[in-house]
Amino acid sequence: MMHRSALEVFDAALALPEDDRAKLAEKLVESLDGDVSADAEDAWAAEIERRLARIDAGQAKLLSMEDAVARLHRAARGQSLAPLHSQA
Repeated sequence: MMHRSALEVFDAALALPEDDRAKLAEKLVESLDGDVSADAEDAWAAEIERRLARIDAGQAKLLSMEDAVARLHRAARGQSLAPLHSQA
């Protein structure tokens, strides 16, 4: 349960414009994440660049949102992650 002061802050935050609420939410989540190493940030940035380059080069198979969600549901049930539909 939140303390009264936290509830007052929450109520005040709800009165902010949507953009300001989004920025506040981002800052609050960041405050919970703790310290992230620069090496980890650099590794993720490199991985993102690698994946984008594969997409741009036509080397990555993209899934529709529908297929991606279906695969996640099957994985959660312990079933195969093979694509449901073959893409032409």
